[in-house]
Order: sequence, then C-alpha cells, then structure tokens
Amino acid sequence: MKYLIPFLFLLLHFNSTSAQDDSTDELMYRNSILLDIGGPTRIYALSYERILQNYKLHFLVGRVGLAYIPRQRQFDLIRIPIIINFNFANIDGHHFEGGIGQQFELVLDNQNSGSNTNALWTIFNLGYRYRPQDATFNFRMTYTPLWNLLQFDKEKVLLFDGSEYIHMGGISFGWNF
Repeated sequence: MKYLIPFLFLLLHFNSTSAQDDSTDELMYRNSILLDIGGPTRIYALSYERILQNYKLHFLVGRVGLAYIPRQRQFDLIRIPIIINFNFANIDGHHFEGGIGQQFELVLDNQNSGSNTNALWTIFNLGYRYRPQDATFNFRMTYTPLWNLLQFDKEKVLLFDGSEYIHMGGISFGWNF
C-alpha cells in the first residue's frame, strides 16, 4: 500500500508528459470555415470542416458545404456537398488530399412549372492542401470530378440511361479555429 501512491504519481506524471510530447505533432486547430470557388458546387460554397482523426503525418477530415444559386428565370438551386477527405504526407504544412462524397442538388421551383428534378452527385477529390500546424490560414487546390447517376422528382426516382460526368477544379481559402 505504501508503494501504491508513489507508483500512481509516477504513472500519471509520465502519462501526462508523453501526452504533451505527442500533441506537438498534431494540428492545433480542428475546425475550419472555408470559401470554395469552383469545386463540387461548380460556382461557390461556404464550407465547414472538422478534423475527425489527427496524426503526425496524416489526418481525416469531414466536410459539409452549402451553395445557394439564385436564378432569374424559373428556379433556384441549393447544392449541399458532404465529403470525407484523407490528407497525408505532411511536410511543413503541405499535404496531398484525396476524398469521396455526395452532393445533393435541390431545385426550388419559383413559378410552379413542374420541372422540379433534383439530383444526387458522387464527388471525387484529388488535390493539394497547405495547412501549417499552428496557423489559422488554410488553402486548398483540388481537381474535383463529379458523377451523376441519379435524379429524382416528387413522384419517382429516375436512373440515368447514360451517366453525366463533369470535370471541375477549385480553390478554397479558409480560417482554422
């Protein structure tokens, strides 16, 4: 019993010391707000990112965005991309990024014309990210091909006879917190 208290003290001391050493290799900020130009929404989007897993040389990011595209004719578009990105090869804040996700494209019919066809897009991501460990600035440049196999309206789900494939690229500027 007399050795238990010193043993617990040493165990807690070494555990907290190793935890402090490991945290210097991880990214300091886990959340980001980004302005996307181009990319999966094809025009612009405001996105939120959260680092889900954080290691010394790689990290896993969950991302959700929103783009509202007003049209002067009969409908407006809302695009909501949801993406999982894997970033690796951390060399002084430079990362290679790859990911996959889905984008919901909702059509808001302003004149009740009946042409209310929504779509579901598959998103692929390949790119470069600059995110230093302790900086609040974030920059991304990606190649983002989109693949549409599914459209649906109020009555039924339509599967395309031929798929639609769009090559897109984009850049993002963000703030880490």
